[in-house]
Amino acid sequence: MSALRPQSPVRAWYLLMRCFNRDFRSNKILRDQSERFTVYLQEESYVQVDGEVYKYGAGETFELSVAPKALKVRVPENPEYSVWSD
Repeated sequence: MSALRPQSPVRAWYLLMRCFNRDFRSNKILRDQSERFTVYLQEESYVQVDGEVYKYGAGETFELSVAPKALKVRVPENPEYSVWSD
């Protein structure tokens, strides 16, 4: 999970694009790994999860969970671009 501290939309977009580099670090980005998260919102917020955008009000809570290795992705054997692998 990655979360951005409040900032301008242009700066947020720039940081999100930099996040594709696993080695990129910034004090403006919070990162954590888990199978389950509970998020408490202090102010009205837009949240993007798997490409979908949701609007939540101040004080709302939502739960996020993942199913490890549930998504199978097919990539070419010799891709023209770098592909991350674990």
